[in-house]
Amino acid sequence: MHWLRTVLAASVFLCASRGAKGQETPPEQGPAPADATSESDTRPTAVTTEPATSDPTGVKPGISVGESASPLGQTDERAPETETHAEPPPFELPPLTWKPEWARVGTANYVFVGAAAAVSVGASILRPLNNHNLEQPILFDEAARRALRFDSLNARYAALDLSDVFLSLEITWPFAVDALVMAAGVRRSPDVAWEMAVIDAEAVALTTAVHQITALLVSRPRPYLETCGDELSPDLNLCVRNGRYRSFFSGHAAMSFTGASLICAHRFRHEIFGTKADIVTCATAYVAAAATASLRIVGDVHNASDVITGAVIGTAIGLAVPALHYRSWDKRKRGAKVGMDYEISVYPTQNGIGLAVVH
Repeated sequence: MHWLRTVLAASVFLCASRGAKGQETPPEQGPAPADATSESDTRPTAVTTEPATSDPTGVKPGISVGESASPLGQTDERAPETETHAEPPPFELPPLTWKPEWARVGTANYVFVGAAAAVSVGASILRPLNNHNLEQPILFDEAARRALRFDSLNARYAALDLSDVFLSLEITWPFAVDALVMAAGVRRSPDVAWEMAVIDAEAVALTTAVHQITALLVSRPRPYLETCGDELSPDLNLCVRNGRYRSFFSGHAAMSFTGASLICAHRFRHEIFGTKADIVTCATAYVAAAATASLRIVGDVHNASDVITGAVIGTAIGLAVPALHYRSWDKRKRGAKVGMDYEISVYPTQNGIGLAVVH
């Protein structure tokens, strides 16, 4: 039994010594020499060394300029700050302005448009006077007719249709393009668009009224009437309708030149498309107006004197009506321009009263 107790004691001692040995921390050893090898150190050891650098900035390799080392030795992954610029806004034309000294449309303008339209309708319904005037060609009417008139009847009809197209463009452009699309839409100025539209309506209504009254009173035969019963059937509408005695002056010429003048008049005060584009638009409008007037001679419904008179009247009205609105109606400002902006004051004195003129 003694040997058994001895064996048991030795076993307990060995178990206790192994447990204590497993809890001990092995001593820190330095790197083994290059030529030292042992069976226990068979696993490869990864050794990381930092190469020497001569960078004067003192920045460690692996850390780019603009990055900073964190307290834990890790690099800052944030991207370097760069200067940013806001994208420019899309191209926009500035709004149009109506100057304070320009006359604003009002009730009187609306009444004028309505009255002129009523006169035009009434004059167009009435029959021209039986006493016809200017029955014979004047000046160079006959020479222009021989040079420009188409021989073919169908060609003359085509010329008249084309003149109607040009006239429609000339009349609708100031309203639809300049006032509605450009001023109200693109330029975001509905108030200016309304002013322009009423001015256009006044000019068109006035031109129409003057034309209808003049044609009613003058009662000039149209050039083609001499061909009724010969080239044209006497029963043709052209030969029997009231319009056969409304040759002077040409309504197409007057209205087309009124439209062209309105297109240019508004561009004298507003830069609608831009300087160069406005000049081209104005010139094109007058060329189209001249083509409209010429086609009336080609179609044999007007003499040269008819279209020239219509062009002059239409241009005058198309420029005069806008000028009345765009002129300065501020008396004080007009006086300042000519040196008349003075104020007279009356004040008491020891001997009576005195006058003071203040500029």
